Amino acid sequence: MATEKKLREGRTAFRMRKWADAYARLSDVDKEAGLKPEDLESLAIAAYLLGRSAESNDIWSRAHNEFLITGDIKSAVRCAFWLGLILLNLGESARGGGWISRAGRLLEEARLECARVRLRGKSSPA
Repeated sequence: MATEKKLREGRTAFRMRKWADAYARLSDVDKEAGLKPEDLESLAIAAYLLGRSAESNDIWSRAHNEFLITGDIKSAVRCAFWLGLILLNLGESARGGGWISRAGRLLEEARLECARVRLRGKSSPA
């Protein structure tokens, strides 16, 4: 029961933009029982906003993989995109570009309709 309470508190803190509280509660739940991919996304955001870049990157990757396992390709693409963008902003162009490419490949393979994106020098219709 304590784990469920921490999860509710973590989700509430995230919605209220109380990043430190969200991070603390969601991290505890992740250590105790693991988080669903949606909650991993929230944890990744909170970690990033608290300056825990390396940890945030690992969590984005985990969320991406969990979404792939569940078949939620759009969410997996979103995680790959954000991880790629963060890495590019940190100056890690090879890793960041790899994640952006992965997001593009997933979009192309799944033929998903998403916002217009520019991939490999060509415009993909939405």
